[in-house]
Amino acid sequence: MTKVIDFELYFLLSPFLCKKNLLLQLKHIMFVYHLPFQILAWLENFIV
Repeated sequence: MTKVIDFELYFLLSPFLCKKNLLLQLKHIMFVYHLPFQILAWLENFIV
């Protein structure tokens, strides 16, 4: 992935970082933007 995508994802996720339903938010964003599930695993590692 490029740094541009990394920053865009961080910007999209920043409002949700403290919510308990973070994974649901991620799945919703992935569905809306048609992102591969590999990104979900990457984001879990990035956030945790």
